[in-house]
Amino acid sequence: MIATRRRRWPAVALSALLICAPALAAAQSQSGAREDRKAIAELREQGIDLSTPRWLEFAFYFPALEGAQRAWDHLAGQDFKGRLEPAGGGQDYFLFAHKAVTVDLPTLQALRAEFQSLAAENGGRYEGWGMP
Repeated sequence: MIATRRRRWPAVALSALLICAPALAAAQSQSGAREDRKAIAELREQGIDLSTPRWLEFAFYFPALEGAQRAWDHLAGQDFKGRLEPAGGGQDYFLFAHKAVTVDLPTLQALRAEFQSLAAENGGRYEGWGMP
């Protein structure tokens, strides 16, 4: 079930909340892999045990509620928990999806590819992940 409430999202690896041109998708993916590697290293340096699944939050941006809701329906079918939040003025929304996952590069790269595709199919953008 989605709840709507305002909350500051502590980002571990969060891209800038800017609209990216489709031509930047490949560069964004490479940049995302670098961000994931860096975030994993930072978590290890902080002494966080990554040998077991950790609760992560994945952020998406959608310019319309309909796209956000379609993406949420897909994620809810994969046992994600989450919420939608207005992104400011207008019809824009953030979707925050939560799930315990293994925090390693292969898992995060697979999720990033899936989430980028899901977001694009629904007119939105995958922003990154964080550990709440």
